[in-house]
Amino acid sequence: MTQKHHIEKEVARTLRQMEEEAPLKADPFFYTRLTARIQEEQAAHHLEAPTTWQRWRPFVLAALVGANIITAALWMNTTTATSEREQALNAMAQDYSLVTQSSDWLSESLGE
Repeated sequence: MTQKHHIEKEVARTLRQMEEEAPLKADPFFYTRLTARIQEEQAAHHLEAPTTWQRWRPFVLAALVGANIITAALWMNTTTATSEREQALNAMAQDYSLVTQSSDWLSESLGE
């Protein structure tokens, strides 16, 4: 408990010292110098040469869009082939009198 009491005394002493200190005054021209420095850095940043990524970014994005279009076209052809495959499987199932859907077994077993 003495450790806790000692810590509380130190915190109180620190707070009293902070209240007694006079507030710091800022330099009147600080904001002006700060804005001038920010403007200088922005101007210097605009004069920099573009990085490798900045130069290649449009080409990479165009390649990604192209790859997406090709993938979509291939996917659409695959779904068409899948529906043709389903039709072939259904025709074969009908030829061999097989049930093609999971819900058909109930209606067939009831004789409907």
